Amino acid sequence: MNGLEFIVESPDAVCQSVWWLELNRLGIKDIKTDCFFQDIKIDCFQGLIDVEELSLMFNELTHLRKGMFSGLPYLKTLYLRNNLIRSIEDFTFSSNPLLAAIDLPRNQLTVITPKIFQGCNDIYSINLNHNDLFLIEPRSFLYLEKLRRLYLVSNNLTTLDESILPHSMPKDNPWGDGRNVYMYGNPIECDTMCWVVEGIRDGWLEAELAPCRWYALECD
Repeated sequence: MNGLEFIVESPDAVCQSVWWLELNRLGIKDIKTDCFFQDIKIDCFQGLIDVEELSLMFNELTHLRKGMFSGLPYLKTLYLRNNLIRSIEDFTFSSNPLLAAIDLPRNQLTVITPKIFQGCNDIYSINLNHNDLFLIEPRSFLYLEKLRRLYLVSNNLTTLDESILPHSMPKDNPWGDGRNVYMYGNPIECDTMCWVVEGIRDGWLEAELAPCRWYALECD
């Protein structure tokens, strides 16, 4: 029995007071009910109620489904960078109401929908850098009232509806560096998004200014 199977089959054998759980670089391909090598059972985290940070970086996860992270009611930070994630099911994180930061760079996501993060009322940071995103549906982050950092760097976004952002997101340098949304490295069509031009000009949004410069006056 290897270390991964030990955690999968016998979570009670792990110290229940652990607050940080690292499962990096284990070749994990899925988290589901039927357990095979390189899989994690969907209830494998039951009993680890004190875990606040979970790291599954550099594995081979392809899909995130509702219930994958059940049993972790106090989870605050989730690291999933450098997997092969192509899709996230609606309500995937609904069993993690205290989730504050989710780290998803360098995956293969193409679309974000409003129900993916529904129920994550405490989330303040979402990192989606270096994916293949071409669509973020309107209102995708609208109801995340505590969101303060949104990273969308190096995707395939050409346009974004301003309604993706919560009304509560500050635009007045609350965190020191002056920016809340990072989206450089996207083929932005600035003529359709005056709010992006204004965000760049006002300093709370970071994107390439050069392609947008010619539209700045039209947005006044």
